Amino acid sequence: MNDCQVNLIAYGTHLLASQLGQPWPFPESPLKAGTMAATAIQGTISYHEDKRLRLARKIVHDRSLTSGLKPVSQAQPVVPVFELLSPALGVTSRDWMPPPFISRLQIPRPESLEHGGDPARPISPSHLWNEFWSTMQRLSDQSQFETFFFFLARYGWNLPGTIADGLRPQFENGISVFEQFKAVVALSHCLNPESDEEQPICMVAGDIPGVQRMLYTITSKGAAKTLRGRSAYLSLLSDALVRLVLRHFDLPCANVVFGSSGNFLIAAPAKAEEQLDSLDDAINGRLLDLHRGELYLGMAGIKLPAHLYADSGARTEPHSLAERRAELLRRLEASKQAAFAKMAKTRYSAIFEPMGDGGGAIRAQKDGNLCEMCHTEVGDKTREFVEDPEAPEGPGTVFCEQCHSFAYSSRSDSEFEYDSLAWSVANAEGIFVSTPDVAPQLQKYADGKGNPPWNVALSGLGLEYRFIKKHDAVPPGLGTFLAFDPDQSLPMTLEVHKSYGFRFLSRLTPREDPPANQIRDFHLMAREDAIGIHRYGVLRMDVDSLGETISGGNLRYPDLLHFSALSNSLDYFFGGMLDQIGRDCLDAWQMQAEHWHNQPVESIHKWPYVIYAGGDDLFIVAAWDLLPPLAQAIQQEFTRFCLNRLTIS
Repeated sequence: MNDCQVNLIAYGTHLLASQLGQPWPFPESPLKAGTMAATAIQGTISYHEDKRLRLARKIVHDRSLTSGLKPVSQAQPVVPVFELLSPALGVTSRDWMPPPFISRLQIPRPESLEHGGDPARPISPSHLWNEFWSTMQRLSDQSQFETFFFFLARYGWNLPGTIADGLRPQFENGISVFEQFKAVVALSHCLNPESDEEQPICMVAGDIPGVQRMLYTITSKGAAKTLRGRSAYLSLLSDALVRLVLRHFDLPCANVVFGSSGNFLIAAPAKAEEQLDSLDDAINGRLLDLHRGELYLGMAGIKLPAHLYADSGARTEPHSLAERRAELLRRLEASKQAAFAKMAKTRYSAIFEPMGDGGGAIRAQKDGNLCEMCHTEVGDKTREFVEDPEAPEGPGTVFCEQCHSFAYSSRSDSEFEYDSLAWSVANAEGIFVSTPDVAPQLQKYADGKGNPPWNVALSGLGLEYRFIKKHDAVPPGLGTFLAFDPDQSLPMTLEVHKSYGFRFLSRLTPREDPPANQIRDFHLMAREDAIGIHRYGVLRMDVDSLGETISGGNLRYPDLLHFSALSNSLDYFFGGMLDQIGRDCLDAWQMQAEHWHNQPVESIHKWPYVIYAGGDDLFIVAAWDLLPPLAQAIQQEFTRFCLNRLTIS
């Protein structure tokens, strides 16, 4: 950690203590030296004097900058960011209100969503603080800064911060301690401490235009087994690209304003705009090698005065945040329309010349040289053959290594070792991200035949992803461990050179009976699990007019501070709440349908299969009869969660 990050830890701890009504410095027996708690106490004076931190607090309108952080008389929950949205068309009342209590951030438990209940559980302010402070005494003062960042997210997510703004006097409690801290961290890593709030920072936007095409342009043969893995790979790829941008500019994850579905917005220093071309060449050069031009990262940057980060001023005035963001989106669209244009001269053959042997897809398929999933040409060294006695076309299916890795594990004699990505997602408790020791050798794909397995492709970008199952040890070495349950984000044994955090991920997966313990096949869903006709169904849902909302059409305070809060709230619903909504819906549906069926279908069979959920949309496959009540349940819970301010169709 650098000196600024040490001061940020002291500031974040003091901010949480004051909003939980705790005196500071916290009256405690002498602290053990070398702990993060001791660092927070020792930094009480120095963080006030940090010019960069003071400037960041000024920009976000932290009223405690002048009045000082003082314990509140009574801790209250934060006002949800959805209060800033106009009600949905035709909605005149609300049937759900935020809970009148504070809590730590948790994923929903089985009983939490019954009767419209809230997924959080009440905790007294003193108990919440004691949990936080006891863990601070476990953490070493050499721990990674991002470990503290995620830790504060758990305990400061629904406590109001100390934001004050003359433009929003009735909404002073609408930004949480965590969102306030995140904004201060992001700005502190962008600002020149010797300048003022008019100095420029850069907003970097990115988008992968080929994501939907790659996900859905597949044949039906083998789709059931590979679709979830393909979706998970695109999610990991999006995460990897964001990490590469952060690494290039030496920024923490706090600088990601929002990021999902291959789309992201990052706050960066002003110099980032001039460095985007070199970063573009590095990233898209690797994507070209790995995906033959199928995927491209469009990027654009724009400078704006730092004070606009949290300025909810007039939307149409010249040089407003809305005007700057509109120009950024125009630049991003231009970048996407000119995919690989910057490297056309140096990589002409890779972009324009035919790949593989040619001769047409029909001939390649006849010769067994075509992946029957993604239609990529394969060779002797890049072909995988899967026995499938039920396949009407013959006894097996030809896959490229990448499509094979989405649904199957590697053979014992394979050059690259990998686990099935779909199965890894369904069974893991978290994920470990690190830098590979050795770059993978990809020469056998140089002739355009085949694509590398999912883990090899990500290693080719410079990041290694390992799924950690229950009771598995986190691999040694530098890296970041992200648990899928915030309660599991800090294991008993902590290593100072690792970062620990969490990420929400919907992983509900129908399964076969033990000991096979396989993912349920779509055809079995239809033949054995569906009630009535033998069919499975597909459910697609997305939030209505969210683009207009984010662009400021429906958000009263369209600044980056509130964009971040809105994005994180939606991520919590789709990644954290959806699985339990699916389980609760299935339990209710099975009881209602018992008299239509001789006996209830095994729950693990009938679970909906969440192929994708994140950002503002979802994609679920299940026995057809479950989907209508599931769609209704998701719609109702989403409406309650958003205070009837957003709808989903």
